[in-house]
Amino acid sequence: MDDTQMTSDSILESVEEENKEENENKKRRPLAKLCILKNEHIPETELPLFLGDNVLGRDPNTCNLLLSATSISKQHATIRLSVYRRRGRRNDADMEALIWDLGSMNGTRKGHFKLTPNVRYALSEGDSLVVADIPCQYVSFTKHSPVSHGQ
Repeated sequence: MDDTQMTSDSILESVEEENKEENENKKRRPLAKLCILKNEHIPETELPLFLGDNVLGRDPNTCNLLLSATSISKQHATIRLSVYRRRGRRNDADMEALIWDLGSMNGTRKGHFKLTPNVRYALSEGDSLVVADIPCQYVSFTKHSPVSHGQ
């Protein structure tokens, strides 16, 4: 019996590379934003939210969404964005947004409800959040609200 010969996977590798690049580009595009509303501690602003974990806090080494108010913990809360394809529909996808408090000193609220640390809660379009004492609003970029690049 002859030995199995090695085949070239150059076509497969190039397709895999293209898919990898496409996924990286999707990761870099904001899928939602966290609007920081008027407060006494930090200026109003919009923080872009990307696919995966978006960690809010004061520590620039471990957080990608920095909130510099002293009431905010070093690692305060996480917002995770996930995208799921609908079965049978190639171009249709659903986004899931979850938030959880990381055991912060001053807590996180969704509406009037204080989040239990390390328990994940679903976020919906327009949800009001209070991170310590910083009021915020969650806004997703849907087909009806395009991403604005001139923030």
